[in-house]
Amino acid sequence: MAELAALKKNLPAIVLALLGVFMQFGLASGLTTYIADGAQMASSVTGYMIGGVALLIAGAILAASAVMKKPTVALAGGATVAILVGVFLARLVFYSLQISVGLAL
Repeated sequence: MAELAALKKNLPAIVLALLGVFMQFGLASGLTTYIADGAQMASSVTGYMIGGVALLIAGAILAASAVMKKPTVALAGGATVAILVGVFLARLVFYSLQISVGLAL
């Protein structure tokens, strides 16, 4: 019987402690910082950056092949297209990160 009386006496404190923990978790889960926003933006454009770097490397290899071997229109054209698309993707990543920083400030 003494345990039940002690439980009834401490029940409001237990409920308030649990509510406090849940409220703290709810508030903390909604907080964002500029660092978290920037990290989220950077993680969302990682694929574009990898694609841009891969296309720039492929374009450089195609350009080197076109210079070292017998130059053909296909090699030179492929190098030009790969480099242009790679630069476009790299600029897309750069500007998306810069805009996210500007909007955060």
